[in-house]
Amino acid sequence: MNRPPFARQALALALAATTLGAAAQTTPAAQLEKSQVLAGGNVVTAYRVPVVSSTGAVKYYDMSFVLAVSTAGVPSFSKFTTAVSPTTQGTTFIAGKYKTPEGRICQVTTAVLSGGRQQLNISCNNPTTSNDALTMSLATGLIAGHPYQTDLTAAKIGDITGYAQYAWGKALFAQWWNWACLGTGHIVSAVQAGNQIAISAYERGNTQICGSIMTLQ
Repeated sequence: MNRPPFARQALALALAATTLGAAAQTTPAAQLEKSQVLAGGNVVTAYRVPVVSSTGAVKYYDMSFVLAVSTAGVPSFSKFTTAVSPTTQGTTFIAGKYKTPEGRICQVTTAVLSGGRQQLNISCNNPTTSNDALTMSLATGLIAGHPYQTDLTAAKIGDITGYAQYAWGKALFAQWWNWACLGTGHIVSAVQAGNQIAISAYERGNTQICGSIMTLQ
């Protein structure tokens, strides 16, 4: 999943303000580059940001801010919040009912496959119409031995740095080209960050085309 450059820079500036007062000590730091950054609308959220104290102790925080825009089109920060991160993130997925910004309702189920992989099945429907269904199946772990090894190898997913930090799979059924780019048989990835799952679509290659964020209800 590609992280929006402006979102990363903007959140880094906000984090800098929280550590500036301690700069005279042994360089406390917030390592934003090691976090999971998600952006939707005018809200930017970073999950599990490692924050290092002057003694070298590391704690993880979830942080977010709202990007306000003036009538002249000038962006500014507002409503910066931070909280200690929950332990669940990455490729440990939470089953349950999720909702996307477009209003789709998605049921997420999980199972453990032989070898320890976690399987992730996602079934989404649009409550306002009957012809907007989406079903995806993914699994965690390396490409070797993956349930979709043939498809992932053909798409060169292994060339993506850090690909094993995501679950990978396919859209088993995508009605009316969900998210304007995701069709049946296309490659998808997923990553859990707090109470959200970020889905990315790659068609049949290794370049992200589009995606969405699902929030646990």
